[in-house]
Amino acid sequence: MRTTHPRWVATLAICLLGIGGMSGVSVANGSHGTTVTPPGSYTRYCATTCPHTHPKGTADCDPAKKAACMKDGCHTCGPPGRHWVRAEYLGWWIGGAETPPLITTSPEGTLREDAGVIGTPGTEILFGGGRLNRDMHSGFRLRMGTWFDCNRKHGLEGSFFLLAPNSDSATAGAGEGSLIVGRPFINANTGQNAAQLVEFPGLAGVVDARSRTSLLGAELLGRHNMFCDPYCCYDPYSKPFADHTADYKRRACVRQDLLVGFRYLNLSDRLTIRESLEVLETPTGEDPLFPEIADGTRFDIEDRFRTTNDFYGLKLGFDYLRHHGRWSLEARPQVSLGVMDRNVSIFGETRVTNVDDSEVLYPGGLLALSSNIGHYRSRQWTLVPELDLNVGYLIHPRTRLLVGYSCLYLPGVAWAGQQIDPVVNPELIPPPADPIEGPQRPAYLGRWSSAWVQGVTAGVEYRW
Repeated sequence: MRTTHPRWVATLAICLLGIGGMSGVSVANGSHGTTVTPPGSYTRYCATTCPHTHPKGTADCDPAKKAACMKDGCHTCGPPGRHWVRAEYLGWWIGGAETPPLITTSPEGTLREDAGVIGTPGTEILFGGGRLNRDMHSGFRLRMGTWFDCNRKHGLEGSFFLLAPNSDSATAGAGEGSLIVGRPFINANTGQNAAQLVEFPGLAGVVDARSRTSLLGAELLGRHNMFCDPYCCYDPYSKPFADHTADYKRRACVRQDLLVGFRYLNLSDRLTIRESLEVLETPTGEDPLFPEIADGTRFDIEDRFRTTNDFYGLKLGFDYLRHHGRWSLEARPQVSLGVMDRNVSIFGETRVTNVDDSEVLYPGGLLALSSNIGHYRSRQWTLVPELDLNVGYLIHPRTRLLVGYSCLYLPGVAWAGQQIDPVVNPELIPPPADPIEGPQRPAYLGRWSSAWVQGVTAGVEYRW
C-alpha cells in the first residue's frame, strides 16, 4: 500500500528548509516527480552560492549558470586559478635633467684664447647643454601572486622590474694636434666664458664623455577583494558560457581589489669625462703653447659624478579588472608614501707623466676639484604616484596576452648632470697654485628635480 503524505506536511517541510537557507531545495510531489521550488528560495540560493548578486536582482541567478561560482565549496569569483605569474617586456623612457655644455669644438684658425669658448664665432657644443639619455630603455617586469583562500578574497603579490642601462657618449679629438677641441667653463675670477684645451696645434688630445642611467624596482603587496559581481563566475571557454544568450555574453564582469604593501625604487645616474693629453714639440718660430711644461709631458684627467636615489615607502592602490568575454581591461592606480634617500659622489683625478716616465698624481680634474670632491647624502619624505593600464585577451582558459601603458613619477631625485658646477677657479686646477686666490669653485650644488618614467608594456599571464 502506498502512503500519501498530507499536503500540509509537504508545505511545512518546504518552509522550514527555506528558512534554513539551504540551496537547491526541491520536493517531490506524490508520484509525479515534479520539482517545487519554494517561494523566496532563489534569493537565498543566490546569497549562498553566488553571494555577489547582481544589483538588478535575482532573476538571473539560474543554479545551472551559477554552478561555475562553486568549486570545492568555495566562491571562486574572478579569473581562474589560485596562483598566477606575469612576465612583461618594458619599453620605457626616463626624463632626465639639464646638463651644462661639456665638450666644444672650434674651426681651424681660431685663436688660442677663443678656442672652445662658448659664445665665440664658430664654436659648437659636441656634448652636454641639454638632457641626456633620452632614448628608450628596454627592460622586463615579473609579477607573481597567490590567494590564501579558495574564495580569492585575500592574497599576496610580489613584483620586480629592471630597465637596462641607457647611455649617451661622445668622443672628440684626433690625438694628433690637428683639431681644436675644448672643455668649456666659466672663470670664477673673471666671470667670463673660458675653456680648457684638449686638442690644439702643439697639443694632442682626446676627450671621452659618457653618461648612464638605470632604474629598477620591487614591491610586495597584500591583496583584498572589495567587490566582485556575479558575472565573474563564468569561464568564456566553457560550454555553459557558449550556451548562454548573446545578452549574457555582453555583460561585463567587474572585480576590484585593494593593494597595500611595500615599495622600493632605485634610480642611478652616472656621468664620466676622461681626457688624455700630450704636449707636442712646438714648431720652430712659434710661441710655445705651454712654456712651463716640457714637450712630451702627458696628462690623464678624469671627472666623475654619480648619483643613486633609493626610495622606500608604503604603497596603497587598487586593481580594477573588467572582463567582456575573452577581453579584459585592467587599471592599477597606486601611490606610495616614503623616504627618498639621495647619495651624490664627486671624484676627480689628474695623473701627470713626465718625460722621464715619472708620475705625479693630483686630486681633482677640471669640474671635480678639491672644492667639491666628496660624498654627500640627503633625505626627504615624498609621494610617488603610479598608473598601470592593460588590455588583455584570453588565448587559453588560463593564459592571457597583455599590452598596456605605465607611468611613474619620482620627485626629489638627484641627477649626475645637475651636480656639475660650471664655474671654476683656474688656480685650483692641478697642479694647483700656492697660495690659491679667488673663490672655492666649483662647489657642491646639492640640486635635485623630478623624473617622469613612462612607456609601453607587452606580456603574458598564466594562472593555475
